[in-house]
Amino acid sequence: MPTPAPRSGARPAAGAFSQERRSGSDRRQRDEGPPRGLRERRVHMEARRPQVEELEMTLEEFQRLLEQTEAPQLDEATRALAERAQIARDRHRN
Repeated sequence: MPTPAPRSGARPAAGAFSQERRSGSDRRQRDEGPPRGLRERRVHMEARRPQVEELEMTLEEFQRLLEQTEAPQLDEATRALAERAQIARDRHRN
């Protein structure tokens, strides 16, 4: 009679796994492509490696950019909490 499969969440018996199968190294540290026999699924650059471009702009251009951005509207409870946090920061600095 075959041994029943362990229930979900059940621990394997001690010594059930005699060898560690994981290599211990993270393959994401190096770009080695897909495993042999499989195609690359990622066609675009991964989110964890963003491309950054520096833009040259004058102080006036930067100020205009900031003026275009609206401050988020806070509800009354959040506004009161933010004011208390600002008071605490000011006390800590002085």
